[in-house]
Amino acid sequence: MAITLTWCKNNKGVYWFCTGDVTYDEIEQTDKQQYSDNRFDDAEYVLINLLSADRLILTELEITMDVTHDSINSYSNENLNVLFVAEKPELQEIGHIYAEQFKQKYMDWDVQVFGDLPSAKRWLCDKSVNIDIADLHYIE
Repeated sequence: MAITLTWCKNNKGVYWFCTGDVTYDEIEQTDKQQYSDNRFDDAEYVLINLLSADRLILTELEITMDVTHDSINSYSNENLNVLFVAEKPELQEIGHIYAEQFKQKYMDWDVQVFGDLPSAKRWLCDKSVNIDIADLHYIE
């Protein structure tokens, strides 16, 4: 599978590490794994690391379906921060499309796109998100 999901030590963060070509089916499987875990209700952030991903193989309809699926699950955790980290402009663009669609649904999740992990980490720290120092090795 092109996505590895890891819960951070304090259970306040979820880390997705994506490699190679990532498909909608893989995103859907990872979402199910994340949302079925009781820790999700108290999570403060999801960091999606796309730095090692080659492509996100998604149609615009699949992005819409994923946003709809996420918005349904947002009722159990209304104040989540979602961070897309990607250097490639085409991967950043998908993050921006996701963020825009989420805004259109008037959801409270704060969705941000970053070009590198240090910027994402700084943003989380600036927002006073509960990051355990032991978890910072995930965000390097």
